[in-house]
Amino acid sequence: MYNIKLPDLSVISDERKKYLEKNTDELYRRCNLGKYLDDEYYPREKLKYMEIPSEFNSPEELYFTVHFLRMRWNLTLVKSSSWGYFRMNVPPFVQKLLSDLDRKWIEAQSDINFTKSEKNYFSHEWILEEAISSSQIEWAQISVNEAKEIIMRKWQPKNKHEIMVVNNYQAMLFITNEINNAALSKDVLLDIQDIVTRNTLDDEWKSWRFRTDEDNIVVMNAASWEIYHIPPKEAEMLKELDDLIDFANDKDGTFIHPFIKAIILHFWIGYLHPFCDWNWRIARAIFYRYLNKKWYKDFTYIPISRAIKNSRKQYWDAYIYSSQEWYDLTFFLVYIAQKTQQAFKEYKEFILKQKEENGSLQVKISSLYGVLLNERQLSVITYFIENPKKYTNNSVYQNQYKVSQNTAKTDLLWLKEIWLLQTKNEWNFINYYPTQALLDLCK
Repeated sequence: MYNIKLPDLSVISDERKKYLEKNTDELYRRCNLGKYLDDEYYPREKLKYMEIPSEFNSPEELYFTVHFLRMRWNLTLVKSSSWGYFRMNVPPFVQKLLSDLDRKWIEAQSDINFTKSEKNYFSHEWILEEAISSSQIEWAQISVNEAKEIIMRKWQPKNKHEIMVVNNYQAMLFITNEINNAALSKDVLLDIQDIVTRNTLDDEWKSWRFRTDEDNIVVMNAASWEIYHIPPKEAEMLKELDDLIDFANDKDGTFIHPFIKAIILHFWIGYLHPFCDWNWRIARAIFYRYLNKKWYKDFTYIPISRAIKNSRKQYWDAYIYSSQEWYDLTFFLVYIAQKTQQAFKEYKEFILKQKEENGSLQVKISSLYGVLLNERQLSVITYFIENPKKYTNNSVYQNQYKVSQNTAKTDLLWLKEIWLLQTKNEWNFINYYPTQALLDLCK
C-alpha cells in the first residue's frame, strides 16, 4: 500500500502543542500563514521545503499549525472508510477563480456570438476532444487525429484503444443529449458504465453491474503496482452511493456552488469506485453532466480532460493527497479548479482564432469567386488546407456538422460547383477531395 509520509508530530512537546493551538489565530496573522492556506494549498511534502517563520521551532510545528487551521474547514457528505467525513475549504484564490469563471463564461458567450451552425460545430469538436483526452488519461494509445478519423468516418474500431475513444464519445453524447435533464439514479450510472466499458472488459459480465467484495478492486499505479486506495466494502459503497445520488439530484438541502458540487461528485465516484473498471472516466462524465445540467449549459465545450491529460501525475497526486492527508478534499478541488481555468482560456483562444481565420478565408474566397460560404463550408475548406490528402463524403459531413443528408449534399455540391472540391467514386461512396485551386488559397 502506497502511503504519503506525514510528519511525526510526536516530536512536538505537549506544551508546545497547547501553545500553538491556543495562539493559532495570532500566529496566522503574525506569520502570514495565509500563503500556505489562501494563496496556494501546499501538501505536506511541499510545505516541508518552505521557509519556516521564526515563531516555529521546526517544520513539524509549522505543519501542525497549518493542519490545525485546516481542520476547521467545513465537512462534506463524502464519508471516508476509516475516519469520519472529508473536509473541504474554498481558498480565496479558488473563490476568485469561480467568480471569474462565472463572469467570463457569460462574457465569452457574448464575445464569441456563435451562430447556430458554429455552435453545433464547435460543440461537436469539443465533445470529440473530451472523449479522446479522457481515454488518453487512461492510457489509450491513439493520436487525436486518428481518433477523430475513426469517429467522424464511423469506422469500426479495431483494438481496445480505439474502442475506448468511441465509447467515451458515445457516453458524452448520451450525457448531453439523452439524460441531460434526467435525475441521476443507479440505473443511469449503470447505463453510463455500460457505454464506457462496452467491449473493453476482460469479462463482459462485469458490465452493467456494481462491483462486489469478491472482485477485490483496488486503485493502483499501473506502472509500479503500488496500491493507492482500497475502496469501501460493497455494503458501505452501495449505501454511500445512495447519498451521492441524492447529492447529485440536489436533495441534500444545502446550496453549494455548482462547480464545487461537480468536483465533489467527481472525487466521490473515484473514492467509492463502484465499478470493476473505468471508474475515473465515469467520474469525469458525471462531473460534466452536473455542470451541463446547471447554468453552465454548454460546459461540454471545454475539454478539461485535455488539461488533466497533460498533468496526469498532478491529477493522481491531488486524489492521493485528499485521500491520505487528513481527508482534505481541498487538494482535489484546487487541482480541478486550476485545470478548468487553463482549459477555459484555451477554449476561448481557440474559438476566437478559428473565427478570425474563417473570416479571413471568407474575404479571400469572396474576392476570388464572388460568393459567401457558410461556417460549415469554411470549416471543411480549412480542414482540407491542413490535410490535403484527406477526403470527406455526405455521411462524414452529416456526422461532423450534425446536419441532414440534404444539407450535407447541398453544401458539398456547391463547393464542387465553384471548383474547390472534386469527386471520386470509391467503395460505393462519392468522396470529395480538395482541388489544387483550394490548396493554392493559402499560398
